[in-house]
Amino acid sequence: GLHPDGVIQWFVTTCLPKRVGIVLSLATASCARFSSDSHADPRVGYDIRVDPHSPSTLRVETPFQPPSESMTEWVVRGSQWGKEVQVAEVRADGTLILADQQGHWQVPPHTKSLSWKVVLKEGAGESSYDPEEPRWILSEATSMLRLKGESKPPWVTFHPERANHSSMGTRSSGDDHAWRLPSMDASPEFWALGALHTIRRNVQGITFEHVVEEPAHPRWKQWIPDHTALVELLCQLFEPHNPSGSQLKKVEVIWRKVSIQQGRISGLSGGHSLLVDYIHDASSREPFFKTFSMTVAAHEHFHQLCDATFTAHDCPPWIYESLAQFAALKIMQGSPLPPEEVHAVRSRFIQPSRPVEKGLITWAERASKQDPAATMAFYQQGSTFWSALDELLLKASGGATGVLDALPSLMQHRYEGTQNLPTGLVQNWRRWGGPEVNVLLRRYVYPKVDIPNTVH
Repeated sequence: GLHPDGVIQWFVTTCLPKRVGIVLSLATASCARFSSDSHADPRVGYDIRVDPHSPSTLRVETPFQPPSESMTEWVVRGSQWGKEVQVAEVRADGTLILADQQGHWQVPPHTKSLSWKVVLKEGAGESSYDPEEPRWILSEATSMLRLKGESKPPWVTFHPERANHSSMGTRSSGDDHAWRLPSMDASPEFWALGALHTIRRNVQGITFEHVVEEPAHPRWKQWIPDHTALVELLCQLFEPHNPSGSQLKKVEVIWRKVSIQQGRISGLSGGHSLLVDYIHDASSREPFFKTFSMTVAAHEHFHQLCDATFTAHDCPPWIYESLAQFAALKIMQGSPLPPEEVHAVRSRFIQPSRPVEKGLITWAERASKQDPAATMAFYQQGSTFWSALDELLLKASGGATGVLDALPSLMQHRYEGTQNLPTGLVQNWRRWGGPEVNVLLRRYVYPKVDIPNTVH
């Protein structure tokens, strides 16, 4: 996100196995029930209720059907990615049990039900609560306990049935209110609960469902078309690499209202969902913050289209995140947003005169140790590197080739845990750009170390 004083904090889901997410919006959120079908683990089911005395607190109960005969381990998946665990007061049949490690609980045998609280914060964040609407946004990765080793992810059924569902995912046959949760090795789901409204648009064969709070507000008359234009540009970028048609057929975009006093704009995405903040009280600075929100959306949509086009890739986070940020900023230059605002946002990230303290490979090592500064280095130093390389290649080739033309090489390469750029691709860049390519690699990627000639 972006603080008004210019300090940038951008929140994304990094180091996740895949960005597959589902967003569910409900007209009323007093109760939601998650239940299993006969093909899923019969012990797993979720009942979620809003605490009547504290609306920012959710109470979750998981009945075991039948009770387990042995000790079971339950986990909050986001803990392994360094995310804040929002689960509190875990109880087995009413008895408080403590975590044996962060995000892990051992549940005694013969337990009939497991329960816990989820305490949400007001405003921005992965899971949040807005008392004015009211509205609840949940991330499964931070607020839901999952049975470790579950045989299949369970179906999730929401009640009451009068709720206004706008959602995606694998549906239960004959049941419009049931969806299957993602598997334990997939990215988390995100839910929006509250009195929300949907605006639908079709772009290049993909249905975008915009979930908004004030559908009659004048902003959406321009925001939705601008978003549509942005997505069209992204689809044009990926079309040459996906001639058979994208696997992405439906995306739900939740626009989350935040105040300028909260000082940040955040974005989260799954394979079929997107959560983007917008500042509703920016007054004269509204064009800048709108452009920033659209850039966040472009970044996350890039990830979605990448995952749909280049399935099962193992692209290192430093490449994946920095490339997404560079692509978003480049796409924004062709968007209908005001050029001066696009430049203002771009200059927050692409900064050629900024001193380079560590190479991107070093930052990648720091990211694996949950260093929060690493992600920002990917966005700023990474997008600055790609921008400089793109300019060099386009100039040398007379506009014939740029960084984004290398998407297949970058995404289909088998990295197998290494952080280095594909050797063959780098050699091609050297043929086009000459010695200056090594200068850029030395400055931004491999400072003070030898540039590798091979990838192991």
